[in-house]
Amino acid sequence: MKKLPPGTIIILLEKKFGLKVKKHVKTYSVKCPFHDDNKASALVFPEVNVFTCLVCGQKLKEKWAKISGKSLKPSNTRYHYIPAKAVAMLEGINKKALTEEEWKLFLKEIQSGNIKQETYENQNFKETKKDNDINPEEIWKLCKEHICTNSLKYLKSRNINGNILFKKNLIRFLNKEVAAKYKILYYYYKNDYKILIPLYDYNGKNIVNIQFRKISKNNKLPKAKFLPGGKVTDFGIEDLKQNSLATFLVEGSTDYLSLKSLGYKNVIGLTNINSTFSTPEKINLLKKLPKFIFMFYDNDEPGIEFMKQIKNQIKNLDNSKIFIPLNLLSKTKKIKDVNDFIIATENPKNKINQSIKKLISLAINNKEIKDRIINNLDSLI
Repeated sequence: MKKLPPGTIIILLEKKFGLKVKKHVKTYSVKCPFHDDNKASALVFPEVNVFTCLVCGQKLKEKWAKISGKSLKPSNTRYHYIPAKAVAMLEGINKKALTEEEWKLFLKEIQSGNIKQETYENQNFKETKKDNDINPEEIWKLCKEHICTNSLKYLKSRNINGNILFKKNLIRFLNKEVAAKYKILYYYYKNDYKILIPLYDYNGKNIVNIQFRKISKNNKLPKAKFLPGGKVTDFGIEDLKQNSLATFLVEGSTDYLSLKSLGYKNVIGLTNINSTFSTPEKINLLKKLPKFIFMFYDNDEPGIEFMKQIKNQIKNLDNSKIFIPLNLLSKTKKIKDVNDFIIATENPKNKINQSIKKLISLAINNKEIKDRIINNLDSLI
């Protein structure tokens, strides 16, 4: 038999047996139809279409095992789950049991659309705001306190310290309660887009969009999503320091988070390969940047071409800036980008700083200035 569509058990309880299912943050409750219940002591899990009662759950489970002839797995918790079919075919106090034929007919009605299939996902969004009304500042504030262990584990697997980034207010995590307010956010949540990275306007004052980074390995979906309708700028604009020696340009949010996790101050994560210094806002931003601009470019043909394009633009727009391309390589492993290098290298910050010192030595002729910068590099970048 095919797997039941999510939410079938809610349709069964509400449409077939006239019970009112109440939504909570993480689950649903309902008055148990199998005993005299005044406190809604039963819980419903619509994602997997199971039911449990905190009062009579064990008896229901044992009864269904006898009727169905199936041995159900013992429970390690106080919850004793029964499937939607058991809910349908067990006799209750004010509920008649469905026969096998009636159960099959019920499923056919769902499949044919004769019973409106208001699944738990649709119910969540009956009274929510439209997706194009989403305010990124509001979403960012709502996610202020939530910690996501799985997201932190994912970042750790990429050698990125998520705790440091969270404390610095550079990332936040999507939780189910916030996601349920908007259909698009619930879609993101269900597909593991749980790391939030803000994008500010080019003045660094207001959040204009949020990137949602995926933490699972589902290759059928993109690695990241943005809020629909929001402006896409670049990562790190709000955190730029005027008194820093250099700015580091990288491609994308993963490399951006990698360098910020290592403690580098001025890092701009260019959101895509078209994110060049070609608009008035980006040209104005360039003028505010420190003298040295290092660009960590990807070790592939598009990455090299992108670097060359940025280099030419900066040279034409502001020849007072010193643009230095930085290509991180490993003798033993194939490295595509900054994050690959950090994963493959012991003490990556030390190795990156050594490369920066060599490049600065080549770029500056004045020995006194050169030595002062190299000797104080850690505090300057």
